[in-house]
Amino acid sequence: MFRRNFIIFSLLLLVAPPPTYSSAQPSATSSYKSSSDDMNAGIIYGTNHAYSLIAPKGWVLDNQSGISQGLYAVFYPKGSSWAKGSVVMYTNTGSKEEKGQETLQKMIDDDVANYRENRQTKKILDGPSLLTKDKGKKAVVKYFLGDKDGNYEACAYIDESKIVVFIVLTAKNQKEYEENLPAFKELVGSYLFITDVVKEEAPVDYSIPPDVLNKAKLESKSPEGDKYDGEMFLGDPSQILGSDCLNKNQPLGWVTIVLEIQKDGTASHIYAEKHGKVEDCLAPKLAAAKFTPPPHAPFYELFKLEIKK
Repeated sequence: MFRRNFIIFSLLLLVAPPPTYSSAQPSATSSYKSSSDDMNAGIIYGTNHAYSLIAPKGWVLDNQSGISQGLYAVFYPKGSSWAKGSVVMYTNTGSKEEKGQETLQKMIDDDVANYRENRQTKKILDGPSLLTKDKGKKAVVKYFLGDKDGNYEACAYIDESKIVVFIVLTAKNQKEYEENLPAFKELVGSYLFITDVVKEEAPVDYSIPPDVLNKAKLESKSPEGDKYDGEMFLGDPSQILGSDCLNKNQPLGWVTIVLEIQKDGTASHIYAEKHGKVEDCLAPKLAAAKFTPPPHAPFYELFKLEIKK
């Protein structure tokens, strides 16, 4: 059962059914891999929050498979999947600005009522609080055991000034649930809140107006535009582009995106040529990223990428 709406991830740069929690505005998500191991990590960010999580050992972070359900960062054991896994985890937030969910306790009470009345859950128990990575901050834990479909869930609630963060383990049976409680505790233990002041990212359109495309083409042909092409990214471009957007499973062909960049290096609008696996992954990342200040503003950067064997 998903506590909605879901908030998301980006590279380590600040860059379902009820209950119907109103979350901070959803954003976009991606992950990075540590150079020392294969543990996925990322920053979940949106209105009034940005926090980091690290996938437990033996688990992966997936920022694509849950999108159709409004979930942009889901976790499951290696070799499994979000769609077919018998045990998974995810995270999202609830906004305290909404009437009826102004406090942590109100959100917990709403969950308990929902599981008891709508999910016909057999047992609802208090779990021991879990220590997070965030300066001794503890998560309140509830266990929802055996609903009408046989599901078992554990939910950690973490209280912040403007939101409540949820981290959820859900399993299709008791055995999987009990075996994976340590992974749930590990995920909760990795939680670190970063800030409640987050830049609103640029809007993304999946069509490019002819005048915008023409401006971008002219910019790209100019000497200053040619120079900017090689210096627009602050640091390694792969930190934004990411292997999750550009991998062997992506369709072949050209990807065209136009970035409208302001004088401070932030994007004020992103125009992708169409919806597609690569475009849907890259466009939100580019909207959240910070770039080298352009030669003038607004600057229309033509981003073309060929995906080939």
